[in-house]
Amino acid sequence: MKDHEYAIFVIENKCNSKCNICWIEGADGALVDLHVISLSYFRKFLESIPKGRHSGVILSGGEVTLNEQLPEYASCARDYGYRNVMIQTNARALSDLRKAEVLKAAGVNQFFVSFHATDDDLSKRITGRTGAHAQTVRGLENLDKLGLTVITNTVMNSMNYAVLPEIGEFLLRFKNIIEMHFWGYVPMSLKGYELILPYALAAPYLNKTLKHLVNHHRGIRVRYFPVCLLDWPYKKFHQMQQPQCYGISRNFDARYQSCGFQKHPCCEGTDCAGLPEMYQGTMPGSWMPSVTPKDLG
Repeated sequence: MKDHEYAIFVIENKCNSKCNICWIEGADGALVDLHVISLSYFRKFLESIPKGRHSGVILSGGEVTLNEQLPEYASCARDYGYRNVMIQTNARALSDLRKAEVLKAAGVNQFFVSFHATDDDLSKRITGRTGAHAQTVRGLENLDKLGLTVITNTVMNSMNYAVLPEIGEFLLRFKNIIEMHFWGYVPMSLKGYELILPYALAAPYLNKTLKHLVNHHRGIRVRYFPVCLLDWPYKKFHQMQQPQCYGISRNFDARYQSCGFQKHPCCEGTDCAGLPEMYQGTMPGSWMPSVTPKDLG
């Protein structure tokens, strides 16, 4: 997946989960003022985008499968010539095979599925919902059954970094998962403090996972993780670039910018934003950790 080839459209602001790691309404507080794009405005957006700028669109939210007009959005994108229509989802609703079949018939051919745990207990602690794990797994099974392309995304945080190898191994059972993303959790405020990813402690687990997936010829992307902590063969999988997004709120953009990513003066990496402010220290220019040495590893 090459991010610059896609445009993201936010078309839903509700969700059937309550993930504590979610940037929209997680531990950092609800960001409910998403600029949801109606179907009529979606058509206008597509008309205004120069032909050839993007080869695909991503329909996102909130949980986009809650939008009853989702098949119409997908068909509309196809009508405008986009060869890839991706759904960003937790896949819970796709545990109903009929729903997945309707989306496929409407032209959806790719799914970007959030997957953060391999068991019900950890999944419940992250998603805030009982039974969410089983529904997501059934959704992945249905997408496999229909031969649809899947990319997964695991948000690495203090609760799941030690089970990253198990997550990678679990996902290998699905033959249509062509790429697995691993994103470090970036808190937008001190409310997300307990979820921050201890980078140094997490690095061995992540590197082990990447090695295993490479050996099984699966695509990989890593984001929001210090490149210097990735083993040499896996540094190339780090990626900063993101798709162009339509419909996100100004409030969200402002809070994301306030995360204060900054590179160390000695860093020579060209594809790394550096550390979020919470890891940098309490004074401008300081690189003393603002979390405890135990947290940093």
